[in-house]
Amino acid sequence: AGTLRADWVSECRRCLEPLVGSLELAVREVFAGGRERDATDRGSGHSAEESDVYPLGVKDLDLEPMVRDTLLLALPLSPLCAPDCSGPDPARFPAGLQTDTGHGEEASTGDPRWSVLDVLRRPARGPGDD
Repeated sequence: AGTLRADWVSECRRCLEPLVGSLELAVREVFAGGRERDATDRGSGHSAEESDVYPLGVKDLDLEPMVRDTLLLALPLSPLCAPDCSGPDPARFPAGLQTDTGHGEEASTGDPRWSVLDVLRRPARGPGDD
């Protein structure tokens, strides 16, 4: 048993601003070697690769797999700089802006080669709708 401390650097998933954080985790893992590990694996019905028992070397103890597994499971998957982060600055990154012209049709932007498919966006006209 012990404590694992680590600092991490990432970016906000919405605005892409840099983020820095730290973790402090209580660690309690099992290390076994040779016959002890085989007995533990047989008793659980799992193979050595599937068990939560880390290998114990003859002369040294390799903590890297345990530290890597513990840290990767504790890191935030999609960190935010703030719970109310609204994303990138619209003046600098206009990609998320609405393209509605206010006339009931979307502004025509994009690759002109795809313009043939624009007819699929318009409502179909029935008989007598002329």
